[in-house]
This record gives sequence, C-alpha cells and structure tokens, in this order.
Amino acid sequence: MTREDIPGRFLTAHGRLSNGFYRIRDRKGESIPFYPNATQRKLLDLIYVQKRRRIVLPKARKIGCSTCMSLVILDAMNLSANTEAAIIDMSEGDAGKKLRHMVTFAHESLPDELRRGTVRSSDTELALDNGSFCLASASSRGGTPRVMLVSELGKIAHADPKRAEEIQTGAIASVPRNGLIVVESTAMGKSNYFHKLVVDAQQVPEDKRTEADWSLCFGAWHEDAANTLAGFPDRVTRETNDYLDEIGKLTGKVFTPGQRLWYQVVAVDGQGIFRFREYPSTVEECFNAPIDGAIYGDLMARARAEGRIVPYEWDRAYPVWCSWDIGYADTTDIWWWQLKLNRMDIVKHVTLKRHSAAMAANVLREAGIPVAGHLLPHDADSRTAASGSSYREELERAGLNNLKIVSRTPDIWIGINSVRDMLPRCTFNLKGCGVSEDKGKDGISALEAYHEKDGKPVHDWSSHPADGLRTAVEGIREGLVSDKGFAGEGVGRARHGFWEGRARRDGGAVQSKVAGWGPALV
Repeated sequence: MTREDIPGRFLTAHGRLSNGFYRIRDRKGESIPFYPNATQRKLLDLIYVQKRRRIVLPKARKIGCSTCMSLVILDAMNLSANTEAAIIDMSEGDAGKKLRHMVTFAHESLPDELRRGTVRSSDTELALDNGSFCLASASSRGGTPRVMLVSELGKIAHADPKRAEEIQTGAIASVPRNGLIVVESTAMGKSNYFHKLVVDAQQVPEDKRTEADWSLCFGAWHEDAANTLAGFPDRVTRETNDYLDEIGKLTGKVFTPGQRLWYQVVAVDGQGIFRFREYPSTVEECFNAPIDGAIYGDLMARARAEGRIVPYEWDRAYPVWCSWDIGYADTTDIWWWQLKLNRMDIVKHVTLKRHSAAMAANVLREAGIPVAGHLLPHDADSRTAASGSSYREELERAGLNNLKIVSRTPDIWIGINSVRDMLPRCTFNLKGCGVSEDKGKDGISALEAYHEKDGKPVHDWSSHPADGLRTAVEGIREGLVSDKGFAGEGVGRARHGFWEGRARRDGGAVQSKVAGWGPALV
C-alpha cells in the first residue's frame, strides 16, 4: 500500500485508530488489526471528537486502554514531525514493556512505505527520522511532551505518594495546555492523587468544562466483549445474579449468561474481595475495594455487601458515646457510636484540623447529639509543656463531662484484632461517617484505607480515624461502657458479652458472665 492508495477511512487519526490501520498483539501474542472495544471507542471519541486534552480513566484489568493510547502516541509521532511523547508506569521496566510491545511493535508492523525510519529503538526510547520520539520511564521530568500516558497512577499513589506528587508537579505539569494527557489505572483506595482526578472530573459540569479540566472515561469489565465464558449457568450464585441485576438497573446493561458466568468465575471466585477493584462495574466500585495490606478492608467490603453502610438516624433509646484520637499538631478524630445489645451502631465521624480542646468541644455541641460520655486515649492525661495541663483537663474546662481514659494497649495488634472482631457487628451511618470536607477522607474511607507495611500499621491520614475507633473498642473491652451507661467506679467493670469466648492475640481469654453487652454495674 502506497500513500496514494490509502482508503478514505484512514485519512484521519480517528479513522486510523478505529478501522484496523494499526496492528497489535492479542492476548495469545498473535498479530491482529486493532479494532477498539467499547471503552477504547469512548476514549478515542474524547480525544478526537470532543477534543479533550486531560482524561482520567479508572478501569477494569486488561481492558486495553494502554494499547489504545500507545497507538495514539505512535500515530502522533508518525504523522507529525518533532512530536515528543512519554509513557510513565509503576517502574521503568513496566513503561519499557508498553513502549516495546505496543508502540514499537505497531510501528514495525506498518508497511515500509508508510513507516517512518527508526533512529533509535530500545526499551526506554523510540526515535523516528522526523524528529519525533517517545520516552519510557517511572517519572518524567524535563522536556515538553505533547502526548503523555500515565499508567497505574492509582497504584503509584498508594505505594509511593512522593513519586505520585512528582508526577503531578513535574511530568503532568510539563505537558502544554494543548497537549494530551491520559491517566489510566485500576484504583487503589481513596485520598490519593488518582482518586482526586476522578472526583474532579465528575464534579465539573460539561457545559463549564475547559481544556484545563479533567474528563472522565470509565472502563467497566462488561465493556470488553472477551469477558464471557461458555459453561453451566447454574454455577452462578443467587448473590451474583442479584448483584448483576442491580447493576443492570443502574447502567441499562443486560448481562448474557456467558457474562454472568465470567463474572462469577473470574471476578467473584477469582478475585474475591478485590473484585470491585480489579473488575468494577461502576466508577464508584473502583474505590470500594480493599487496598493491598488493608487491615480492615475485607471486613468493610463485607459491611458494604451486607448493607451495613447505609443512611440512618441515631437511636434515642440508647446512649451515644464518643471516642477520640488526639492530634496536637495535626488532626483530631472523633467517632459517635451506640451499643445495642451485641451490636454497635457507628453514627458519626469528624476529622478536626488544628483544633484546640475548646474548639473540639464546640464541634461536639454543634453536632446536636447528646453524648453520655467520652473515651480518650491514654495520652489525653499527659500534661503539655505549653499549657501545663492535660487534654482531658482542657476538655473539662471547655464544659465536657464524663471523660474516661482508655488504658494503653501493650501491643497495637491486640487492639486492631479487637476492632476486627467488632466490625462484623457494626452498622455505619453513611450520612454521618461517609462525608468529609476533604473528598475521600471520611471515616468509612479511612477504615478501608488503613493498611500495614512490613508488619506495621502505616501512619498516614487514615491511621488517625482508625485509632479513634480503636479507642472505642479498647474501652468497651476494658469494660468502661455498656449499652446502659458507664461502668461503676470502685465496684468493678462490666465486660461486654461481645468478647465472651473470643481468643486474644496475647493468648488470654475474655471472661464474661453476662450475655449481650451486660449491665452498667456488676
């Protein structure tokens, strides 16, 4: 084929990317013409029809977005002289694989008469004889790429927040206003730069969107026609069928028996609690799955699946308690909760930034929920050099009463395991625990994001709310409260029946003579 013989459907970039002009490797490694799937068609429409220049793409695994963007990069390089492009990934090796196996492969598969000459070709660079080139790296600084693919930013932001910040302030900022940036990733928790891009893209109305705003392109598992299986429909559980029926109502999608079987075998059975991250059906699902190393993620996912994260009103028949995590220099977290026999209703959560004890007390009063008492961590009794008084004393001066100090746990994992024991019996008020001034940094999201690394809980934004809830559970376990009121001073403390017979990390056993939460006095 000569340039004069090129069919009309190949005369535009959109046409070339839509009609098999380029070749790719399929999942079996065989060379085939590229025809876009549903998600890829949406991406191409945003780029070439709607002229969007900032696109964020949360997606299911193996949906082919990197392949599509690699061809967008090659097309720009091949047709426009002096085009600089960049591919950024989890590692330089991962970026190099995309360059070599997608961009370079497609370039070398073009007919000789339509292919630019190659000046340099390696795992980190492809340079053509028209001055165009593409670099593959883990973090791009310097230069002014006109086309950039940032792959797996969600995972980067979770594993290495500093590098995610470098990508944000260095690589992405280096692309000119009329240049194209596509950020694609499976999600890895909230409260990171990738999640922020998705939220920002959802919030800007279409009629007010500028070229500097981010646009959303979501890649669901069911948009890939390859995600189907032949087999026996009776393998699909009732729960899976009910779930897919609900997704069908939300999206208008009608799932075939083959898609239902695929979702059961590959997503539910294959990925378990991580299926919403790896194979999301909606944008919201992307961020509801546990992250790697999640401490409470599996139990929070179970709470969602069982309908225990829903809006509700607190019950005036039971006392409301507050538990705290105190941050003198950063944040203070407060949880409102109720005990109901052997269950716990978690009513509200707030994160306070740089609030004094008096300011925190005002927040409690403004919440409008009468509080029977407060459980404070052990350091609330420590006096500060600045004031000469403890945090508990400052709260008392601010008008709060019934303040109890929870003893320090010798091993944080004892407290964490106690929270894990408690979570299956918790119901979360979505209206009170699922909102915050910082998007994605609410109490529920914090419990989902709280994670460990190398056997130690990671100290970040999520650890403060998690510690505040742990204060509650440790206080309950210590016998400080019940569903009636504070345990009596000087006459013993009630052990909540929830802990009866449960094994502890320290090898002991919790003893209780009562069923349920137990009386206030024993």
